[in-house]
Amino acid sequence: MSNKKVIYNYNIEQSNQLIKKGMFPIGCGINPKSGGFFLVFYGTKGYYNTLDLITLENKQKMQMICDE
Repeated sequence: MSNKKVIYNYNIEQSNQLIKKGMFPIGCGINPKSGGFFLVFYGTKGYYNTLDLITLENKQKMQMICDE
């Protein structure tokens, strides 16, 4: 029995950015109640660091747009 934490990510744009940064999903599915599509990732330190990096990059992009 594995005690690894899994993350169900319903944000497809964020999931795409995670994949582009090298974080590959371990599965996918559709929520039977809401019908929402999700990708499943291991909740590792690398996963959370990559999320932080994506958030920082998105903030910088928004700042550049606002400065124009």
